Amino acid sequence: MDFRRRLEIFVKQKRMRISFFIIATAVILFIYILARKEFFDLKSPYVLGILLLMLFAYSIVVHIDSRRFVLPSLILDSVSYLHLYAFDMNDCFMLVDNEYNDVAVRLFHFRPRVGESPFNHISKENALKFKSNLNRAKRGEAFTTVSRISRGQKTPLYLEMIYSPIYDYSGKTIGVLCFILDVTWQKTREEKINEMISKDFLTKLYNRSYVESAFNECMFNKMETVTLILSDLNDFKHYNDTKGHIYGDNLLVRYARILEDIMPDNAVVARLGGDEFVVLLPGVSRKQTEFLINVARLALFEDIGITASYGFHTDSYASHKSFVDFYMIADRRMYRNKKNKRSLVENE
Repeated sequence: MDFRRRLEIFVKQKRMRISFFIIATAVILFIYILARKEFFDLKSPYVLGILLLMLFAYSIVVHIDSRRFVLPSLILDSVSYLHLYAFDMNDCFMLVDNEYNDVAVRLFHFRPRVGESPFNHISKENALKFKSNLNRAKRGEAFTTVSRISRGQKTPLYLEMIYSPIYDYSGKTIGVLCFILDVTWQKTREEKINEMISKDFLTKLYNRSYVESAFNECMFNKMETVTLILSDLNDFKHYNDTKGHIYGDNLLVRYARILEDIMPDNAVVARLGGDEFVVLLPGVSRKQTEFLINVARLALFEDIGITASYGFHTDSYASHKSFVDFYMIADRRMYRNKKNKRSLVENE
């Protein structure tokens, strides 16, 4: 550690004592000068030297001490997008900027006040999460979290919260400082980019990359039962060629909605390309899969008046089969089913 840094730390820790010493010295010197008027000679090098030395020492203290307020000043100047507050060791507000007051009123319907605890104004679930974050910071950990706040029909609000412990000059934790940064625009843009990467543009279903990743996650989590359904529309090329691509696109979109409505909530429905669709069903047995396929087949015919071919494969993580293995087995069964003009492929 260089001399300048050591001097800054020393002045910060002892600034009150240094200031008191300079003021006391100035008072004593002033009294001494009054008592001995003959000594009060501005031309005297002793007097000028002492006054200049005191002025220089005091300017150093003021300069170093003023640097403590540079960061808070910058923060308070940027409160339109960055807010701050601080908690004491009893989880009560000990600092709240005016902008955060407005944010708290708008989102949580209360106005924070110094000395007041926020836990009386937020839900139990949010209180537990917030308490956990405060305790982490009290233990000396600095970290960042991102919270998603629903706002009904409006776009959800995303707040990035940076927690940091507050120390006194002896190194003891005396509170927690938290910066709140509104990152809604960034998160919304990120979600749109992720959607473009993982979803099919036409049907808004997931794409192959996403469903393959979900399959690998099932294998990693050691799912005992994993089913993969493969399906395509019968005579789709005929409809596309005779009635036009717009009609064909509409068929794909309507079939996508049928699959989404029928399949379980944990299913991953995806379009692989063209009229080929795949459904990943974690924890769904063969018999349940046959039932779902029959429901989808009937709904497709009643709603659109066309049919589709299906093939599926069910197995366990213990089989050590890859996504391609599941896909190839389901694909063979689907085309055997299409060739035989049957709605449901045999499993064996």
